[in-house]
Amino acid sequence: MLLFVACECATNTSQIYNVGVVAKVKEVSGVDFKMQMQGRRAGDLANLIANNSKISSHTAFKPQYDDLETIIKSVYEWEQYLAKC
Repeated sequence: MLLFVACECATNTSQIYNVGVVAKVKEVSGVDFKMQMQGRRAGDLANLIANNSKISSHTAFKPQYDDLETIIKSVYEWEQYLAKC
């Protein structure tokens, strides 16, 4: 089972991006799940930023997948595989 948590962030931009991620997950998986926005839980970070540019500029690191659809498809296929084990 995949779990997606959309956090309430300081700007609307990140909330819109999170909703875009959820829409892409629904598209790739073919599952129309419900999403409920809630406040942060105790211990949740206030902001999360995903950016690999610093490690990429200092090392030979290159992500295996570089687009959202491919990343979601890979995770979804892996979760389906694990569910069969």
